[in-house]
Amino acid sequence: MVVSSELKEVDLNSLTNDNKEYDFQAKQYITSSLATITSIRELRQKTHDGSTIHIEIDCASAGISYKTAQNLAIYPENSSEIVDKAASILGLNLDEVFEVTPNSDAGKGKFKHPIPSPVSVRTYLTRFCDLQSALR
Repeated sequence: MVVSSELKEVDLNSLTNDNKEYDFQAKQYITSSLATITSIRELRQKTHDGSTIHIEIDCASAGISYKTAQNLAIYPENSSEIVDKAASILGLNLDEVFEVTPNSDAGKGKFKHPIPSPVSVRTYLTRFCDLQSALR
């Protein structure tokens, strides 16, 4: 990882051909569309054994369509309040920009970027970290 005051954050909205090889999840993120959730409701009356939710997404405004039984991946974002709190606890500067680079000591195999970079700490914590689930 490289941290430099000269790095500028990559535009995540126009990452179609930056000549980097990305791992599977990063490729899925880069080609995803931003859609708005219009409704969320719990379907179970008793949730002590778990939760089943119904989510409605405005696909039309994102220029995508969905048919029953198709695969759908959702990449949620953390709220600014949660990101601010995590950065404060970890002592991180949200405006600092870093770049993920291959480890020169790594063994065989071609390096695949796990996230688009250079990226700010703010964007990384907002879009690429699950700050709300329990640690495993």
